Amino acid sequence: MKKYFAILLTFLASVFLGCGSNSLPDGMPPLKPFDITITQEGAPLEGATVFLHSNAVPYVIAGKTDATGKAALSTQSYRGVPDGEFKVVVVKEVATPSKYGETAPGGEPKPGEDPEVANARAYEEWTANREKEYRPTHCYVARKYGTEETTDLTVTTSGSSSATLDVGPAVDELFFPEDSATKPTK
Repeated sequence: MKKYFAILLTFLASVFLGCGSNSLPDGMPPLKPFDITITQEGAPLEGATVFLHSNAVPYVIAGKTDATGKAALSTQSYRGVPDGEFKVVVVKEVATPSKYGETAPGGEPKPGEDPEVANARAYEEWTANREKEYRPTHCYVARKYGTEETTDLTVTTSGSSSATLDVGPAVDELFFPEDSATKPTK
């Protein structure tokens, strides 16, 4: 009985006192909550990925915008950001939908074929077709905001808990992956 009481006491202590899982890794600066709102011509930009870059902070700082254009930023998956000045990278890209669909179809069994075998065959054909398919990506934010080297967006997180930035007019630029074997020729 004492054994179960000790286990229960240890469990309750870990719940109420924490297990130390919220502590930051050694060397990571203190983090504070910081939200960034991204607009496009003044309207909230939903579904954009936002990165903060600084040579002084060697950690990935990122978030994804919601329907209001707001992204709650995290540093290496820890909620919050360190104090500092950052370049802001904003990307919103969507792959062209596959002409083969986004889910594998069920296979129509051949006479005498097991339905599971038919489904496996259909899945293999679907996967092979999707891998060969050339699907460009649509970029909905001007490409200049897509890299640390080209963006002119900046934010200072010291003394602030939020910022709003605008990425200008909406665009729909196609990006063609260079690694596609079936890339269209000009």
